[in-house]
This record gives sequence, C-alpha cells and structure tokens, in this order.
Amino acid sequence: MNDLPEEIDLITLPDLFTNEHTPMQYRMIKMHLFSDHTDWFFCEYNPAVKNLFGMVVIKNDFEHAEWGYFTMKELEDISYKIMEIKWNKRFTPRTVKNLKPLVVKFDKKVRIYS
Repeated sequence: MNDLPEEIDLITLPDLFTNEHTPMQYRMIKMHLFSDHTDWFFCEYNPAVKNLFGMVVIKNDFEHAEWGYFTMKELEDISYKIMEIKWNKRFTPRTVKNLKPLVVKFDKKVRIYS
C-alpha cells in the first residue's frame, strides 16, 4: 500500500470548520497528497468522523480547483484501485495563495507548479 498519512499525522490538522470564516486564498494548507496528475491539499480534519477538508487540483489547473470533504478511506480506495497516491512529507504549510511555486517529485519525474 502507499505511504498515505496515518491518524497520528492527520490529527495535526485543525478541526473541521476552524477556518470557515477565513477567505479561501488565506486558508493554511497543512498537508499535500499527490498522484501523477492530481493533487489534494488539506487544511482541516475531524478524527471523530474521519473527514478531511481541502481542495483537489487536476492537471495543475489551480483556476478550477474544487473544495470539498474527503475521507482517508476514499483516498485509500482511489490509491488502491485507480492511481497511486503519495504523501508529500516534505510539504511546508502555506496559504492557498502561496501554493505556487511548488516542486513535487513523482516516480523520478519532477513537476513544478508555477
């Protein structure tokens, strides 16, 4: 299986709805998961219901990124059945507006978000 974060890593994220009054561009992204063409950026987590809140970016299209709720089970299912998802353990927390530039290595390829 992949190196997806475990519960101990997830509880470092703020609880769900902590940032609901913060404009999206100023929300602090704390965790980054990625596959070959898709990125998930998370800013909140609730261990009681095991839900994450964040945005998904497909093919580096930040303009059409979608915010929503995800569960680790959903991400594990995607990673197991559809595409391998990796956890960017070197990701430095930053606000949404400061996500780019970001450099990610995946299967010995380097992607640069600019």
